Amino acid sequence: MSNQNIETVTITDFSSQGLGVGRRSSGQVAMIAFAVPGDQVEVDFEFAKSKGIAFGKLVSIVSPSEDRTAHPCPYYSEGCRGCLLGAYDYQNGLIWKRNHLQNTLERIGKIESPEVRDVIPSPLEWTYRDRLEFNLQIKQGRMQIGFTGEDGIIPVKCCSLGVKSIQDSLQKMWNVMPILKSGAKKDFRMLLRDNGLGKAVAVLFVEPESIDKYRIITQLFENSDLAGWEIRQVEDLNFRFFSSRLIERVGEASIYVNIGRDSMELPLLSFTQTNTSASELLRKLVVDLIPDGQNLLDFYGGYGAFALEYVTLKSGKAVVLETSHQMVKAGRKFADITKLPIRYIRTDLNYPVSINKSHGQFDYAILDPPRDGLHKNVIGYLNDEGPGQVIYVSCHTAALARDLKELKNYTPEYFIPVDMFPNTSRLETVAVLRRTVLPS
Repeated sequence: MSNQNIETVTITDFSSQGLGVGRRSSGQVAMIAFAVPGDQVEVDFEFAKSKGIAFGKLVSIVSPSEDRTAHPCPYYSEGCRGCLLGAYDYQNGLIWKRNHLQNTLERIGKIESPEVRDVIPSPLEWTYRDRLEFNLQIKQGRMQIGFTGEDGIIPVKCCSLGVKSIQDSLQKMWNVMPILKSGAKKDFRMLLRDNGLGKAVAVLFVEPESIDKYRIITQLFENSDLAGWEIRQVEDLNFRFFSSRLIERVGEASIYVNIGRDSMELPLLSFTQTNTSASELLRKLVVDLIPDGQNLLDFYGGYGAFALEYVTLKSGKAVVLETSHQMVKAGRKFADITKLPIRYIRTDLNYPVSINKSHGQFDYAILDPPRDGLHKNVIGYLNDEGPGQVIYVSCHTAALARDLKELKNYTPEYFIPVDMFPNTSRLETVAVLRRTVLPS
C-alpha cells in the first residue's frame, strides 16, 4: 500500500447501495464501504479510476461520526456488506431513507415536491429475515459456508439479520461439518428459510460439474434440524431462481403463510416478503387504503398476499395475475377450500395484457412487481384501460420512479415508505396513484 494513494475523505451521504459517499481532494466523487455520514476516514485509492466514481478501500476511521454505532455482527469487520447501515443510528437511517426516496422521485421520476410520509419502522431491527442465501464451497478438503467478500468467501456461522430457526440450523451445520478428502473445487448455493412454523428448510442449487458431491451436503442437512429440503440442478448458478430441475425432495419441504385463521402451503421457492413482522404491517397498510366492496386487479400477485388480505377482511372480490404455475395452483387450491371471492389467472406479464371482460370493471389495481419494476406491457395496459386507483408497492426506489414517469395517465398522490429491510439501504414504498386522464 503506497501512501501516495491514501487520502482523507469526509463522508457526507450514503449511496443507494449503502456505501459512504464523499469527495477526494480533486473533487472526484468517492464511494467507500463501511463508512457512514459524518465519518472522516483514511481511504486507499490505489485501484480507483481517474474518471467517474472513485471506489476506495477504507484504511482507518480518523474521526467517527456522531451517528456511528457499534455493529453487532462479527463479520462486518471482516468485510461482509450485508447490512452496512447497521453501523449507523437507526432513526437517522430512517431519515436518510426517506430523503433518498424523495430525491430519487424528483430526479428520476421528475415528480415535483412529492408527498413522502415518514418511514414506518420495522418492528424488528435485527433477526428479521426469514431467508438467507449462502455460498457453499468445497475446496482442498474443506467445506465453507458464507457470504461473498472482496477476497472470496467470508465464512459465517451466524447472521445478525436471520431469524432464530435459520441461525440454529446454520450453527448445527458448522458443528457437524465433515472433513473431506482433497479434490477439485466445487461451488453451490444454499438457501435457508423459515417455513412459517418456526423450523428451517433448505434448497441446495447444484451445477452439473458438482452433482457428484451433493450427497455430502445432504448428510450435513440430515444433522441440522431441518424440517425438509430440496436439491435442484441448474445449468448456471446465476440463473438458479429462473430455471432449475428438482433432483431430490426430503421431509416437509414447504413453507406456510397465514391468511386470517387459515394457513396456505407454498413451494420452497415461492416469493414472500422476507420480513414477516413488517410484511404484516405492509399488507394492513395497503388494505386500509382500499374501501369496502371494491373489485381488485392484483398484478404480479404471487400467492395473492394483498388480494387475500383484502377479501378476508373486507367485502369485495379480486383477480390475481401471476406467472408462476405453482403459485397459481396453490392460490386456487386455497380459494377452493376457503370459498373466498378471489380468482387466479396464470399469465406472462411480459406479453400484452388481456383481461376477460367477464371479471367486471375493476376499481383498484395493486402492483407489486419484481425488483426491476413494471414491464412495458403492464404500463401500456394501465395507461389505456387501468382503473381509477392504483397502489404500487415497490422494493426498488429507482425502478418505482422510472415507472411513475411512464404511467402518464396517473398522478401520484402520496408515498408511504416501510422499512422492510432494516440496517440496509433498501426500502419498501407504497405509492398511491390516481387516474387523471380517462381511459382511451
